[in-house]
Amino acid sequence: MTRMNTFLTPYLGLFCIICVCIIQPTGLSAQEQLKEFYKNTWSGCWQKSERLITYPDGTYRLDVFKTSRVEDVEEMGQEYVTIEIERQEYYLNGQSKRKEKGPFILLKSLIPKVLFEEHFITMRLNPVEWASTLILKIGEEDPVLIEKSGLDRINRIFEYIPGTEYTYQKRGRVSVPLGSFTCFLFEALGTASRYDSKNREVSQRVSSTIWVHKTVPFGIIQEETSLLNEGQTVQIQSRLIDYGNKGAFTQFEKRSNKKSPFSSLSNLIWGHQNGEEY
Repeated sequence: MTRMNTFLTPYLGLFCIICVCIIQPTGLSAQEQLKEFYKNTWSGCWQKSERLITYPDGTYRLDVFKTSRVEDVEEMGQEYVTIEIERQEYYLNGQSKRKEKGPFILLKSLIPKVLFEEHFITMRLNPVEWASTLILKIGEEDPVLIEKSGLDRINRIFEYIPGTEYTYQKRGRVSVPLGSFTCFLFEALGTASRYDSKNREVSQRVSSTIWVHKTVPFGIIQEETSLLNEGQTVQIQSRLIDYGNKGAFTQFEKRSNKKSPFSSLSNLIWGHQNGEEY
């Protein structure tokens, strides 16, 4: 027995090392990593994307978006994340030359911090769904507070698709103008109700894929979505064109030539004018 124990001793040590390697975690799982994504989009971060929408009649719509986390605020004992979305639509001719079409549109979305973290993966696709407060500014007009009953109008302006739920599928690599990224790939299949340009409610079959990178602000690198209704399909293609980890700030004062009657944005949000309730 003694000779046998002596013979096995080196192998027992090797066996223990192998066991430790097998049992020891090699890193966070995909699902665990997803819960941490929001931590890389702090105040001051931003990303810019371009989105091409192809309609059933063959016409196009090109939008350029800049999504920014401009500040975090605390009101009435609750923490909020403030997101601003800048949108400019462009004409696109056969030579791919761009010309601005329509007014510049700016949207401020105040989102409870807990919801921002919970629904971060789809936050850029639809930052109004979880908002407690929305403020819209179109062109040189003064900002207006949007009631919950006006969400259909916001979704129509920005072509947001409400109620879309994405499920993680796998890892994959995707190339955009900024380069190639290894991403987490999510897919969504379902039905969404939305209003068309004639203010009619329509039910559309949604098929969507998004590529999400954990260190890029707001995560989404590319989106491909199809909306099917009565045999006609709307195609949405979006891709990242730029991003930054600092430098984002509110655009409301910069973009307004008129003096707002409100003493501050906080007053506009919470219903006070120069310290007086209205």
